[in-house]
Amino acid sequence: MSDERRYVISVMSVDRVGIIHDIAEQVLALHGNIVGLSQTVMRGYFTVLIEAVFPSKVEATKVMERIAKGSRAPGELQVLVTPRQTKVPAAKKHVETYVLTARGPDKSGVLHRIASFLAGQDVNFEDLYAYVEEGRFVMIAQVTLPPTLPFERLQIDLEMLGRDSQMEIMLQHENIFRAVNEVRMVGS
Repeated sequence: MSDERRYVISVMSVDRVGIIHDIAEQVLALHGNIVGLSQTVMRGYFTVLIEAVFPSKVEATKVMERIAKGSRAPGELQVLVTPRQTKVPAAKKHVETYVLTARGPDKSGVLHRIASFLAGQDVNFEDLYAYVEEGRFVMIAQVTLPPTLPFERLQIDLEMLGRDSQMEIMLQHENIFRAVNEVRMVGS
């Protein structure tokens, strides 16, 4: 039997300063170690996904209770703790990452339409951010493509999907996106 337990911890709350501190403090109090974390605030709501390692005696319910009770107000944090699956998918062979952007008028189902098309092509979302502001839908995502999918064909198909939806949809290799969009110092 292993001498450690790995958990994936999800926490949601109305945003405030210090939530990461409070969670990290409770993980540490249980002799845990955070080995991965992804956090965002969306329209005033804080969300975080954490992978942490604990001594084998620490049960998932104990982690959940400790984090929930370690907040500033009772019931403030919604916490879910799940044992980390032991079967990890095989490492991807040199997978290229691409950046997909979409902009246009907001319509019911626009995200569903884009996600459905990509799922049908075996394109995987690695990171996704979308919002609606002043009637405009904006999405930016990091995606990975299956090695057999021709990039140029996918670009054309996405542009056509965008035209049909009155959207501008672009797919670029991550390196090109970064080169074009990184902020640089003047005179460098």
